[in-house]
Amino acid sequence: MERLQVIGEYLVDFCKHRASDAPLALRILVLDDFNSTALCGQECQGVCIDSPEAAECYLADLIGDDFDVKVKIVYTYDSWTTEQGTPIAIGCGLTMEHFGVGLSFLTDLGFSGEHAFHNRIIEPPAAEVSFFPSRLGCCFCT
Repeated sequence: MERLQVIGEYLVDFCKHRASDAPLALRILVLDDFNSTALCGQECQGVCIDSPEAAECYLADLIGDDFDVKVKIVYTYDSWTTEQGTPIAIGCGLTMEHFGVGLSFLTDLGFSGEHAFHNRIIEPPAAEVSFFPSRLGCCFCT
């Protein structure tokens, strides 16, 4: 889980540099498939990472309580077994369900991934949204 560790180190640094300039809460949305890897049985710096929620807790613990931060990981990974018994594992990208989860987190609209977003008009969030693309994945901060 080297990628999660690097994301965490970046976020700690980002929060420290931002601390004096930003009185508002920070929401961090991470979109990642963690190298198209299942999270069960993973570990990062001695911490068991067996779900997206465990990865969120890891990042939040790294950042600490000194900052008003909420972390959400949209885990863009899927796996299944074909009828012939072949296991398939992919980084599936941003699906409509993932989009709904991320949008709900960033805007507090309370939608789940099961809603049909294409039929809704959604105002952009009032807060400024920053996008940090990198080889680590994508981070959105509001």
